[in-house]
Amino acid sequence: MHTKNISIAIPLPDPVADTTMENGRIDLLGKINTSTIWDTLGRIGLKDVYYLQHLQPLDTLNLILDSVRVPFNAGVEDDTIGVEEITGFTDGNVLEIKAVLYDRAGNPINYDLGPNATLLIDETASVITMTTPVNGSHGNTATVAYELTEDIASGIITWNPEPGALDTVHSKILVGDELNQGSFTGLIVNSPELVDSTIYDIIFTATEVPGNTIINDTILSFTFDTLAPNFSMLGPDSLAFINNSRVSYKISEDLASGQIKWKRISGITEEENTVYIIDLVEPELEGIYHTNILPANDNEDFLIDGEIYNVTWTGIDKAGNPTRLEFISTEVVYDTTHPTAELIYNNYIVGENYPLTITVNLSETIRDYPLISIDYQGLGNDVEQDTLLKDPDFDDGTVWYFNTLVPPGHNNSGIAFVTIDAQDRASNPLLVYYNRDTLEVDNFLPSCQLQYINISKNWLINEGGGGNEIEIRGDFNKPITETLPVINIAYGDSTDASFAGLLPSDSAAAGSTFTWYVTLPGDSINSGSMLVDLLAYDRALSDISSDSTFNDTIFIVDNIPPALGITDTIVPYGYNAQPGWINAYTDSIGIEAQMPEDPSLPFNRRGGIDVQIKNKNRPPSLWVPIS
Repeated sequence: MHTKNISIAIPLPDPVADTTMENGRIDLLGKINTSTIWDTLGRIGLKDVYYLQHLQPLDTLNLILDSVRVPFNAGVEDDTIGVEEITGFTDGNVLEIKAVLYDRAGNPINYDLGPNATLLIDETASVITMTTPVNGSHGNTATVAYELTEDIASGIITWNPEPGALDTVHSKILVGDELNQGSFTGLIVNSPELVDSTIYDIIFTATEVPGNTIINDTILSFTFDTLAPNFSMLGPDSLAFINNSRVSYKISEDLASGQIKWKRISGITEEENTVYIIDLVEPELEGIYHTNILPANDNEDFLIDGEIYNVTWTGIDKAGNPTRLEFISTEVVYDTTHPTAELIYNNYIVGENYPLTITVNLSETIRDYPLISIDYQGLGNDVEQDTLLKDPDFDDGTVWYFNTLVPPGHNNSGIAFVTIDAQDRASNPLLVYYNRDTLEVDNFLPSCQLQYINISKNWLINEGGGGNEIEIRGDFNKPITETLPVINIAYGDSTDASFAGLLPSDSAAAGSTFTWYVTLPGDSINSGSMLVDLLAYDRALSDISSDSTFNDTIFIVDNIPPALGITDTIVPYGYNAQPGWINAYTDSIGIEAQMPEDPSLPFNRRGGIDVQIKNKNRPPSLWVPIS
């Protein structure tokens, strides 16, 4: 602000010694040191400047001059001026004032310019500009930086803590060079001891010699912080497997800057530069938990599949405190190769209720427990997301197995598709299978139609006697290729002639037709229905049952001759026929025989009764059929 007025003390003459001064006047003259022209100050004729009788007892006259003189007559300019209206009145110049006394006759008495009759003009207040700290900033010292446009007479910097803080107000007086015009940076002599983690408003107040009012400068919300920032909850963790460069971390406070460094430690020489630095940017520097983020300045191209890295986090907080501890994850493996799986089945063709075991050989160690799904392509019998079991003989987690029973039903027959849901330790999913679709389910049970041919007596159908060679043919509903089918034969009431395990002599129709040959045993004890027990397994190892074997008991072994009675008397016929004789004229003979009650005789095209005769008096005495 400008000075409103000034007071000037003028020594007066002794009125006793000089009576001519009575009713004289005093004029004040002023000029700037750079000028030679004096200007009259105040207004001529003002009674205050006349040396009247009431002033005679005084030895000094004090006159007041305004900074700017208001015209005495409104609208009429007069020849008087205020102090600031002197020609050349400006900052930095010197105002000179002197008095001229005129006696009542008008003779002037000039006063010399006294030592205190000069004033340095300064109407511009010093400006305080604090540059350090700034609003909302952080710092780990009480360092300040400011500029003064002029010297100041006094200055105080006050650190005022926020309400509720564990500190009191610090008002520190500036001294020495801290008051000088220009820039100051550093700790002031009377620097305060601030309390860590406290927020302060910093107020700079000052005064100057000319008395101009200096506007305070205030810095709001300065945080004093000497604690080093910390990282925690680091990801990836040491010894982790990863397939990308995403990271996780928690910062104890906001950072001014931060870095993540990836250092390759495998497959390199000492001379190679293997450190890749990622500079963090907002909002990656915020003092929060950052989960699985890909930093803005990241470029995954620097990572090499199968190599090992150390990952380090560093930072500097907003107060300038760097991290002091080492925040590092060691031996992190970068892996982008997908695992593969080989599926091994304890049987590749299975049927209902078969105890199926699926072994899964993986190309690398798997994270967590893998899951298995089996699509039988039927309805409602699939395996969905069941858990594989780890093979205890393999500690590296590459071999797993699963036990299950094959579901029944024709709808479930066909190729069963097996899917494994698994990820390796770097979260790469399983994509490639070997032998995935080689599991076939066959829920169609085997059956067989048997038929017989009596090779020795081909006129006989499904029957024969001792010594006859019999061809047994089995026609299956599907190929029997896993093992050769065998037959067990029981004669009569399981006589000693019965046997087991006869292999086929021939096969046809892609393994669905087989032929066996047997020779029927003699002796009547073996007569009766011949039981053919078939032992066969299809590709699914489903065995054939007696209910699925047709015509297994239709073949009859007949080793019992017809039961004939004694023939009656032979009666010769012809000229001069004589009982008991066959003469030269006998043309036929007749005999009566009792027919046995054998139902097979009328229906056997080669059966019936043969009449035989022999000459018992003429060797070799053989029976000869005559009918």
